[in-house]
Amino acid sequence: MTHRYLVFLVLLLLAQSCTRIVLRSENTELASKPVVVRLATSGKKIRFLKEKIRTLENNSGQTQKYVKLLDRTIKEDKAYTELILTAFREDFTCCPVYFIPDSLWTDFKKGAQNVCLDREGKTDPGITAPADYLLISAMGPREKLVMTDKDDQILPPPLPHRKNVFFPSFRRLANKRKYMASQVSYFNHKMSIAKL
Repeated sequence: MTHRYLVFLVLLLLAQSCTRIVLRSENTELASKPVVVRLATSGKKIRFLKEKIRTLENNSGQTQKYVKLLDRTIKEDKAYTELILTAFREDFTCCPVYFIPDSLWTDFKKGAQNVCLDREGKTDPGITAPADYLLISAMGPREKLVMTDKDDQILPPPLPHRKNVFFPSFRRLANKRKYMASQVSYFNHKMSIAKL
């Protein structure tokens, strides 16, 4: 009778180790995919402000208010794009990275190829994003990043989903560059581990 339990226990342990090997090979395959970063932009807000400025041509006081808001929004978008590009350039080395602005995301999903940004943050038709990729996008505040597969499904462990941060709002306000870099290096570290 004890031999049966022993055989059963050995078979159970073998099955569990085989499952780990299969999961590890799937994770290695997932971790070797390139990453597409979906950059959050204020495209709708910018279009609204431009339209508002166009319709309020005669009212110079109101127009000036919207022009200042438009300028500030464009500066914030450029600063955010530069922040993301710098963080990935400096802290992400485990696979190729492609950047696509949110305003061109639907075009990319429909098959458009000339939607990726170059190192300066300008659209470059020479860069084409892959068909199979892992996705990093903003969640909530646009500085909070999450990683999913291309269908927005959470990745299996040890691949990362998001970095949990204690008091994220405070850290984001205190130093956006450091906050972004810590998330990007976390994704890089977890993906490097998954490749092993």
